[in-house]
Amino acid sequence: MKWILCLLERMDLQVAIHLIASVPQQVENMFVDQKKEGEAMAERNGKEKTVVFNRRASHDYFLEDRYECGIQLTGTEIKSIRAGKVQLKDSYISIYKGEAWIKGMHISNYSYGNIFNVDEERDRKLLLHKEEIRKIYDNIRMKGYTVVPVRMYLKNGRAKLEIALAKGKNL
Repeated sequence: MKWILCLLERMDLQVAIHLIASVPQQVENMFVDQKKEGEAMAERNGKEKTVVFNRRASHDYFLEDRYECGIQLTGTEIKSIRAGKVQLKDSYISIYKGEAWIKGMHISNYSYGNIFNVDEERDRKLLLHKEEIRKIYDNIRMKGYTVVPVRMYLKNGRAKLEIALAKGKNL
């Protein structure tokens, strides 16, 4: 309020009224700009970038229930994934001691990783809830399903894997 009184003392009355009337609009515009910036950032963070898609899985199997899971990776592996050096061609998911593991997925060595690179086709742990693992295991054991990776993508900077319960096609 003090700055308004200073304006009134120094300026013409009409100029002061115009400035005072425009202040709420400028403040409102400032908040709208901040809101738009926040929405743009949320939209950018929420986007998914597909790194690799397993076309063979949809060709060889009837895909039914799909799950999103995280993957336990090392630093050089995530850098290779961001560079797109992943193959899901012959990979599959198995459940061992209540944990889901992906086997046969090939992540190429990171070119600048030197001593920090790990085996390209090592088994990697999938991050799923216990209930999801139990449902998947029951379907594998009782109904004869298999679990295949469908696609790998980056979501909010993290590598995610979409897996699906699948029944084989008679080709």
